[in-house]
This record gives sequence, structure tokens and C-alpha cells, in this order.
Amino acid sequence: EQGAVGTLPTKSAKMALRVQALFKSGSAKSAPAKKAVSRPSGKTSRGWFGGEGGSQTSLDKWYGPDRALFLPSGLLDPSDVPSYLNGELPGDYGYDPLGLGKDSEQVLKYRENELLHARWAMLAAAGILIPEGLEANGANIVGGTWFETGSKMLDGGLLNWFAVPWGVVTIPLPLIVVTAINVGLMGAVEFYRKNGAGPSGYAPGVGKFDADIFDGLDNLYPGGPF
Repeated sequence: EQGAVGTLPTKSAKMALRVQALFKSGSAKSAPAKKAVSRPSGKTSRGWFGGEGGSQTSLDKWYGPDRALFLPSGLLDPSDVPSYLNGELPGDYGYDPLGLGKDSEQVLKYRENELLHARWAMLAAAGILIPEGLEANGANIVGGTWFETGSKMLDGGLLNWFAVPWGVVTIPLPLIVVTAINVGLMGAVEFYRKNGAGPSGYAPGVGKFDADIFDGLDNLYPGGPF
């Protein structure tokens, strides 16, 4: 009886087999040669205050073939990771069960869209927290709590916007007009971004500038004050 029990696979072994099966398309197929990746050898990120930082800022463990994977080595063999997941992009832990990363050109589009979504989300977070915080501390703002803004307007109320340094500004516009303005502004921003050109602008530290200030720069990371 003890011999029979001893031949049964353990739970850990079963888990390892199931995990490895996700990455194997068939035992008869040979794995394609993986593309060589240039690792950011010795590269580090900046410290909190712009300094060089310590060993914890090293990027070696996050890029290249020896990067951290989504499972420890006991459960996942690096050779079972799809060849297109080569550690070039941040966040590549070797996990892609849906095969979304097979098309390298599409991956670059995903990356661009994700960065834009993240930046709009950061602006939205500021637009949510700042008005609500001001209203909670006595500022004369109506509709400062973002999920109540629409109901305030549908009930016939007008929005008061706290526009520093000009104080509180009353917006005597119905909800549908405010929505149309927001859609129009967002559409204009996306149109200019897609075409790479737009009207003149202004930025602190730069002053007035034309759209050609971005010529030859990375659209996602232009650098400088941007």
C-alpha cells in the first residue's frame, strides 16, 4: 500500500505539468531560436531625488533572458517561454496565454495606447481628487465630487469650478453642452496627436512654442520639460 501511494504524483508535480503544458504546443515541435536581446548591462534608474540610487535601482533583473518571470524556476523553465517574449519591453514576465505579443508591430501600438491611457488616467485622478478635496474643505464648488457632477446638473444646478488663480467660476451650461465641449476638446487633442501637428502652445519653462518643436523627437518621450 505504501509503495502504491509513493508512486502517485505530488500536487506540486501536477501543478508544474499543468503550467508547462500552457506553453508547449506539442512535443514533436522544436522551439524556434530566440532572438538575442541586448540587456541594459549596469543600467540603473534614478533615485527618488534624482541621484544615482543604490543597487535596488538596477534594471538587470527586469530585462533580457535572465529577467524575473511570472513563475519561479521550479515551476517554469525559461525555455518554455514564447520566443517573442524576449525581455525587451518593461513588464515582460514571459506570460502571454492569448498570444497578444506575437505581432511586434501591434505590440508597439498596444504600448503607445497604454501609455496614453495611463497619462489621461493620471490627469483624471487629479481632476477627481483636487476639486473634491477643495469642496470638502469649504471651497464654494458645486459638483466637486465626480460621481455626483452629472446628477447636480440634471437637477437643474449649475457647476462652480474653482479655477486658480481666478477663483470660483460659475458655468451656466446644461449637461449636454458641457459633454459636447469635452468631446470636442478631446477630439481636437487626439486629432493633433495623430497628425503630429497643431496650433501654437505654451508651457512653463519653455514659453510659447510651435508644433515643430517636436520634430525629430520621440512622440512618447520627447524629453525636456515635456
